Amino acid sequence: DLVFSNLDTINVSIDRDNKISDHETLSIKINNCDKNCDMNVECVVKVKCWKKYSRQNLQALLINNMNSENFVTNDINEKANTLTEIIKKCVNKLVCVKFIKTKSHNKWYNIELKICKQKRDKAYKKAVNSNDFWDWEHYKVLRNEYACTLRRKKSDFVQNQINDNKCDSKKLWKTLKNLIKPGANKTKNTKIKFDCDNDNESDNINCDNFTIANKLNNYFIKSVKEINESIENTNYEVPEQNCDTNNRPQLGEFRQITISELSSIISKLKNTSGVDEISAQVLKDSFDVIGLKLLEIINDSLSRGVVPSSWKISTVIPIPKVPNTEKASEHRPINMLPAYEKVLEIIVKDQLVQYLESNKILVREQSGFRAKHSCETALNLLLAKWKKQIEKKQTIIAVFLDLKRAFETISRPVLIKVLEKYEIHGSVLKWFKNYLENRQQITRFDDAASIPQYNSLGVPQGGVLAPILFILYINDIKTVLKFCDVNLFADDTVIFIALDNAIAATNCINEDLNNLTMWLKHKKLKLNTSKTKFMVISNKHNLPLQEIKVKINDDEIEKISVMKYLGVMIDDKLKFTEHIDYTIKKIGKKYGILCRLDEKLTTWSKILLYKSLIAPHIDYCSSILYLASDTQLKRLQRLQNKFMRMILKCRRDTRTKDMLEAMQWLSVKQRLMFNTLVLIYKIKTKIVPSYLSDNIVYGSDIHNYYTRFRNDMRPVSCTMLSTKNQLFCKGVIEFNKLPTAAKDARSVNIFKRYCTTFVRENCI
Repeated sequence: DLVFSNLDTINVSIDRDNKISDHETLSIKINNCDKNCDMNVECVVKVKCWKKYSRQNLQALLINNMNSENFVTNDINEKANTLTEIIKKCVNKLVCVKFIKTKSHNKWYNIELKICKQKRDKAYKKAVNSNDFWDWEHYKVLRNEYACTLRRKKSDFVQNQINDNKCDSKKLWKTLKNLIKPGANKTKNTKIKFDCDNDNESDNINCDNFTIANKLNNYFIKSVKEINESIENTNYEVPEQNCDTNNRPQLGEFRQITISELSSIISKLKNTSGVDEISAQVLKDSFDVIGLKLLEIINDSLSRGVVPSSWKISTVIPIPKVPNTEKASEHRPINMLPAYEKVLEIIVKDQLVQYLESNKILVREQSGFRAKHSCETALNLLLAKWKKQIEKKQTIIAVFLDLKRAFETISRPVLIKVLEKYEIHGSVLKWFKNYLENRQQITRFDDAASIPQYNSLGVPQGGVLAPILFILYINDIKTVLKFCDVNLFADDTVIFIALDNAIAATNCINEDLNNLTMWLKHKKLKLNTSKTKFMVISNKHNLPLQEIKVKINDDEIEKISVMKYLGVMIDDKLKFTEHIDYTIKKIGKKYGILCRLDEKLTTWSKILLYKSLIAPHIDYCSSILYLASDTQLKRLQRLQNKFMRMILKCRRDTRTKDMLEAMQWLSVKQRLMFNTLVLIYKIKTKIVPSYLSDNIVYGSDIHNYYTRFRNDMRPVSCTMLSTKNQLFCKGVIEFNKLPTAAKDARSVNIFKRYCTTFVRENCI
């Protein structure tokens, strides 16, 4: 006797006392069925009622409460507290908290369907009682009408949900998951396991939310402190960078902002919920009344170098890394900042970035959190260097570093010294010192908030300043490396060396890794050696791979042949076959989900879902996917064909060309070529970082003759087929085939129009 179920919490037991013939009696029990089944179970939830809230009502209340005598003090903390308390008070008058009963019902089920169902049921009862032929026929008509209306209402509801969330992939996936498994997103766990202080056993906590929130807050702070304490102290001195600090402008004071600048910043804030009553939407609605006071507080903060104490409180939301986990260690702390602190951070960040970029302080190899930079530009820089070294028949050894909770373990005193090193002083330095000191964090679990605790490590996450401060914190990494080159995207770091002799390269990279280890200890950053890997990249077949041993503090690093870096699977032959496999696997899963929803989705919904959920996988780092072989790209094309057949409901033998024409889509190869040509156009017009445009050479740079190809790009000189397969060779050759009008286009949009026509006609 067998029991099959798709429920995770089903328990089956055998009752041996009650037998039916030669069969055992099976007892089936479903635990927590309300979490897994679409049961119409009522539950009470706390919600905010916004019926009385409006922009006009909020502003009217603020005008009555914004008395000038409330702001006579010169203390910035008092002024900031007064302003935020007034706003919160006014919002609380308009927004009340209610406890309501919710029922897990289908949201598309409305009064029209209810009436239709009542008519059907009434006709059924009449037909059963009379057993008349025409009564049964009338019932069948109403039954079919109800079924058609139900399908139509459900389809319309799904269509509206997809249209509303088409720009938010997270909400879009939530909608699809609810269609497949209703109620799956409502699972909530109230039982967390915490490691004990004195032993390795676990203490199962199944208590009120306030206790859990406090324990989670303690755990998050303590876990970071343990990482910090495990790092040895060192007297290592970072080598000075070769730069002339005498001629470099200094950042000694912030520029005061105007009311129009502040209005522009607040209007661009995303309408996300805040950590308190003052959300981004509330700031926008109240700005006409509080704008001048908020401007005064912000400009005082910038000039005095003081951040209001009440603004320096972070809220942590624990998000499970694993579904239904009960372990505190398997919760990811998501930091959130008040909306008003985010505004202050944006102002400071803009002025800090302008100083760093205009004076070229950040290293060229850093592509993280910088304008015009992206994962694609960082990868193309790395591949261009590697292809050049392979062309010289050198062996490349690359080490992919993994830092453990890098943003959270930063030493704040060391960060202040880094700021001083880059000529940041005066009220600006004072502001950063005040911004980093005496910061508190609370943790929210369900509807409970923990007691605030001081956090003395790391940079405050959840805002825009933390990423900039981090990349500045590790900006001197190149000075530590004597032999190796580096590629950076925030904390995703690759160091590599290329030499003719693989053993010599190994010795050099080991020496640099020892220096790097000391530098990391000085910076109070923890290297995760178990996740740090190395790869040998070469076209040579007689490499002494057994003798190549890369070590960190006498610990051998694992050698791999494939590594996921910035979302791309890089293999040791740079053929990207594994990346095609990885992309197909991700797209294939989503194809399976859409197939299950095929009958519930309209044609328009399927097209929208393809563009929102599938096409981004092909568009991501297209210039890297473009380097894959035609055989591999055909595998992707077959997957696109499946989507087109599902949308158009075509037969299997329908030609790809006809389906593409009907959908007005580009094929996979055409799409990859299109995106690659657009990237090269951006390189030509210097829309992307200069480290890519520096690889471009024109005919006019080589000779002074007025030939037809004088203004064309010259592909890099390569003798090997493997090294020709790169952006600056394969991509440039295709770009030169474009018509002159396309190459001389004045904007990206005009270029895209020319490029689309060219790709359709020339790429098969």
